[in-house]
Order: sequence, then C-alpha cells, then structure tokens
Amino acid sequence: MKLDGVTPIVNTPFTDDLAIDLPSLERLIRRAVDDGVVGCVVPAVASEVTRLTPAERRFLLEAVVEVADGDIEVIAGVSADDLADSVRLAEHAVAAGCGAVLCRVPEPLLDDPDAVVAHFARLGRVGVRDLVVQDLQWNGPGLPVATIARLYEEVPAVTAIKVETAPAGPKYSAILEATGGGLHVSCGWGMGQMVEALDRGVATFGTTAINLPFVEVHRRHRAGDRAGAVALFAEIAPMVIWCQQHIDVSVAFLKRYCHAVGLFSTARVRPPGPELDAVQRRISDELVDLVVGVEDRLRAAREAGTRS
Repeated sequence: MKLDGVTPIVNTPFTDDLAIDLPSLERLIRRAVDDGVVGCVVPAVASEVTRLTPAERRFLLEAVVEVADGDIEVIAGVSADDLADSVRLAEHAVAAGCGAVLCRVPEPLLDDPDAVVAHFARLGRVGVRDLVVQDLQWNGPGLPVATIARLYEEVPAVTAIKVETAPAGPKYSAILEATGGGLHVSCGWGMGQMVEALDRGVATFGTTAINLPFVEVHRRHRAGDRAGAVALFAEIAPMVIWCQQHIDVSVAFLKRYCHAVGLFSTARVRPPGPELDAVQRRISDELVDLVVGVEDRLRAAREAGTRS
C-alpha cells in the first residue's frame, strides 16, 4: 500500500428515523476530500458497523465509492465474526471497485499464529490488491509482532496493518523493523500520539469526521516542520483526549460536530449507543467551537496561500 496521509473512518449519518442519510454522507465525503484526505475506511467501528445490517454495510460502501469517484482510495471494512461472512464482504468490495479491504483479527485467534495466517490467506485469495490487517485490542498488546511478520512474509496480499493496541508507539517501530520497512503501518485508535507516530515512520492516520487539522499536522511534519506540527496538534489535543475516553463518546461527539457544521442533518446515533448527558453535551459543544476555530483559521490560510 502506497498511501501517505489521513484516511478517516466514515461516520454513518442517520435521518431522524435512523435510516442512512445519503445527502449527509455526500457532504461528509466531499468535505473530507476538500480537506486533503488520501483515503477513507468504510464501514468500521466508528461507522457504528455493529449496528448496520449486512445489506446496509454493502449499501454504505457502494455509496461512498460513488461519491468519492476515484478522488481518494476507499478501503472497505470487511470484519466479521465468521470468516465466510468476511469473504463475502470482501468479494462485494472488489465488485464495487475497491482495491483494498480492512479486516480485524478475530480476538480468539490472537494467540494462534497458524490460525491468523490461515484466516488472512483465505481473504487474500478473494483478489484484493491490498489486505489491511486491523490489529485492534482496546486495552491489550494485540497481535504479536512475530505473527505480523509471518503475515507479511506468507500472505502476499497483506501489505498494511492498522495498529490499535495499548501501547501502540513501540509496536509501530517493532513492526517496521521486523518487516524491513516493507509493511505499511497505519495509526488508528492512537491519534493522541500522532506526532510520536509520525516520528516513528507511520504512514497513514485513521481520523473520522474532523480532518483538516490532522492533514495539516501531517503536512508540516513531512515538510520538516516538526515544531509547527507539535504546536498545531497541541491546539486540538483537548478534543482528541476527550474523545478517546471511549469509542461511543467519540462517535456521539463527532455526530454533534457534523450536525453543528452543517454536514449531517441530525446527530443521531443508533441504539444501543448512549446519549451524552448534560455535562458531556456542554463540553462537546465547547470542543466543537475549538475545532471549528482552528479549521476556519487553517482554511483562511490556505486561501491566502500562507501558513497559520
């Protein structure tokens, strides 16, 4: 995989009656493209994927592919509890025009290297160009680096890994060392350590609905302006830290942001996603104001051709 930059997970917009909201989805994707993302992932955890039916998963992917229209790489999320379901989703993704798919390592397989290799080898035979391994364990170390190295060596389709473990930083470096820098490494649920990830050679960053500040942090760091990247990240850090207390809080906040800035027609999340309480809503609104202020300044600087 050759991507370098920001690759958001697509938040799923819903109407008041909790149907997928296509006009809102189109606004979200076009804003992301305008902000400078290089790809997106859909559907995944932040898409509320566990609350989507199989038909909705396919519909959502097809809609994003159509809206993106080749401007960015659309990476299809094909994670499922059953390998046969993942294979069917991957086959659909290929038919829909996706060259890359993302699949989570089933947690029961984490300590069984042979089973992990067999799982991804079967997915690789679907014919995808890039098979991205989602190494997700919310409060644990995830897949052993030795197993990751085996995947890279034994499954030609495995070209990338999205690391979402605790801690993530040293693991980024260990994976790159174990694969001779050949495996593309992506940062997911670790955006609080974005600058560290950049320092360690991570290529892509899994944001969600808020992208412009992260695109600019990435641009500055790649241009050699690490101090500028650190300074900008420090401005948005309160939002990142608050969102990372729990994925459900993050999704609810992002829906409120999208509604506030006119991307989504509602801020609805699907049950059993929790509603924010009064204090969370107040803090959420304060953080939306903070982010919008940073985005407005960055957009003005872009238009003026200067750095902000």
